[in-house]
Amino acid sequence: MHREVSIEEIKPYLSTPCIGKGTFGKVYKGTLDDGDVAIKVNYISKEGCLKVEEQVELMQKVQHAHIVDYIAHLILFPTYYLVLELMEGPSLEQLIHSRNESANNEIIHTHAYTTDEALQWLSHAAEGLAFLHGWMPSIIHRDVKPSNMLLDKNKKILKICDFGNMRQIGTNMTNESGTFRYMAPEVRLIDNR
Repeated sequence: MHREVSIEEIKPYLSTPCIGKGTFGKVYKGTLDDGDVAIKVNYISKEGCLKVEEQVELMQKVQHAHIVDYIAHLILFPTYYLVLELMEGPSLEQLIHSRNESANNEIIHTHAYTTDEALQWLSHAAEGLAFLHGWMPSIIHRDVKPSNMLLDKNKKILKICDFGNMRQIGTNMTNESGTFRYMAPEVRLIDNR
């Protein structure tokens, strides 16, 4: 479902506690058409407006069981609002770094998941990425990392999110994109990092 969205529909949720933060903005929980949504608020430059339109154009095309659904967007320069499917579970990063403190304040690392669950999530991520790479021309995410892998509230379904660096093969792609420690080795070599 893609539709137009107005600031009047978004504004009431911007004063609620934020449910997530990223490098370029914050995420709030909202309601649209009687369903819960994630409202991502970013700030962009004038040059960034064109990139946002390209990102939205690609997101509108990309519909897959393991990719967060695009619903709507609104640009009120310099603010960019992106309305997406709400994933109510944790990110993979949150699960990986989950820990409990013992009675004597020692940190005990506990994995809040089984090997079978981890394999299922890995399969979901691979399916989502294969879908993107199967487009002609291929769509490249360029920032695949655990914090961009979200789970549903039951921790059964993983979906890829954060398509701010996404590009299609053949479009202008700079090497300086993504999170360094998660970059493919060949990208690091090209960029001499």
